[in-house]
Amino acid sequence: MQEITYSQVEDYQMPNIKEMKPVLNNRYARLRLDYLKVSQPGHLFALRANNELHQHLKEISDQAYQRMEVLMSQMLEKTPAPDKEQDMMAWVGFMNNLKASAEEIILQEIVYS
Repeated sequence: MQEITYSQVEDYQMPNIKEMKPVLNNRYARLRLDYLKVSQPGHLFALRANNELHQHLKEISDQAYQRMEVLMSQMLEKTPAPDKEQDMMAWVGFMNNLKASAEEIILQEIVYS
């Protein structure tokens, strides 16, 4: 656990929060951060105060990508894709629809919970 240091600001002791700027290079981390800002500001403040925001966003992102792989494989087992060589556009449309369905589930289960 990290030690928290304080500095005097007028009559108050304020914690010195040195926050690492999270690398928001993926969609799920950005969506989670936006969700925390709008719907869970107290939780966001606690994560920042404990210097855990970057780690939290990384965990959410990792969980989301792992869940995406699992969902896509499960959905492909249930309803196989059309033959890619015979009808490329049908295959692309099917895969895009599958990915959108999986992302909807991920957003509800992981990002917005």
